[in-house]
Amino acid sequence: MNKTQISVEESQDKREKLNKFSYFEPILGTTLAVTCTVIFGWFSEIITWSYYGTANNNIEEGVIRLVPTFNKDVISSMIILIILWGLLRIAVDAFYLFERCYTKRLAIVSIAGNSMTFIASCLILIPSRIVHDEYVLHVHTAFQGGMAWFGEILARPNIIILVLLLGILLFESFFATSKGWKSNKEKNEDEEAISNSQVDPYTL
Repeated sequence: MNKTQISVEESQDKREKLNKFSYFEPILGTTLAVTCTVIFGWFSEIITWSYYGTANNNIEEGVIRLVPTFNKDVISSMIILIILWGLLRIAVDAFYLFERCYTKRLAIVSIAGNSMTFIASCLILIPSRIVHDEYVLHVHTAFQGGMAWFGEILARPNIIILVLLLGILLFESFFATSKGWKSNKEKNEDEEAISNSQVDPYTL
């Protein structure tokens, strides 16, 4: 092994160390996926909208009323899809753990996995009936007049969640892709340097 090969291998080791990520990231992702799947799939009733009784909403003044945000019956009918969503996220995070550093393969898996995650999320969240009717009614009651526009936004929590999720998935895919392609480019340059090293530069 000549000095050029040794130098290239040192560069490869350095590149792998720079592109490695903490195990904490995929483990945290898996934990969040399991938590969201369990809460949304089986305990969605804990996601509530609370409001005080007033003369306008026919509830005794001072009384706090809790209204479920999502329709549990609709969610229960989609439980298989919700479980598949969780398993998909776990599979992507598991591949992160398997690769241990940003690579071209990881970028491809990240893009594919995040695309399927978003499609599954749309199938779960876009149907308007997933939002509880009573929740929509009382949000519109709470925000009237000049704040009616804000009530229209809050009345669509499913779309809010979907937009936030899209932002997270796009960021994750972009980051994994940029790091993975950069790593792959540097790897190809190192391999080309080895194959073209006919003369030991240290002897010149």
